[in-house]
Amino acid sequence: MGYEACGTLQSQRATASTAPAVVRGRDHSMHVEVIVEPGGKGIVTGYPTNRPRNP
Repeated sequence: MGYEACGTLQSQRATASTAPAVVRGRDHSMHVEVIVEPGGKGIVTGYPTNRPRNP
């Protein structure tokens, strides 16, 4: 099963190569932020940033 990226992605990486990267992007109208393990080995977590929090 494959996934296709939609929109643009921006990455902010700390100076240490062992630190996780923060990737921000958009999937249709939903803005998402994803924390990625060093070297792109996997996703730590991801969440929408333009939606109300789920109580």
